[in-house]
Amino acid sequence: IAVVNNAGINPEGDKINETLRKGERLKNILAEPSIGSRVLETNVIGVGRVTKACLPYLAKEGRIVNIGSYFGSAAGMVRLDLCYYEASKFALEGMTDNMRRSLRRKGIKVALVKPGNILTDMNEDRGESTTLEVAVDIEHAIASSTPKTRYYPGKVGGYQCRTLCMLYEMLPTWMSDKIRV
Repeated sequence: IAVVNNAGINPEGDKINETLRKGERLKNILAEPSIGSRVLETNVIGVGRVTKACLPYLAKEGRIVNIGSYFGSAAGMVRLDLCYYEASKFALEGMTDNMRRSLRRKGIKVALVKPGNILTDMNEDRGESTTLEVAVDIEHAIASSTPKTRYYPGKVGGYQCRTLCMLYEMLPTWMSDKIRV
């Protein structure tokens, strides 16, 4: 049995797309706190809610697959305009690590899938990769006897998602702050 936590909202991204379609520049403005609450409630608390409800059914060898984003490693690429969404993906990274370590003794394996710019309704303008790439990694996380702890399907700015995430995670902050994709 597996649980795939894939629900997510990105109203900040919707506003960014609308602004760019009009040919306007992003304003580097933090969204209203009510938007932040909605994003965190869905993208973080929702994962906790679903996982808690399903845990009794995940006997030994059950799986939990959380769908995050490269924004869980690379915050600030779009400035303040995407702050709450990025924060939710960072939180999901921590939740996934906690679940993986805490549920290991029960035989439940937990993985995080961190897609790049995937062509979806939420990302029609900047999608670089297909949902099939994500699906292949989700299937591996569920079916493999040795699933990875993290998967990085797709691309970001033409680069492999894994490469970009590793740069942000491994470089000193003063260097990663200078990365522009």
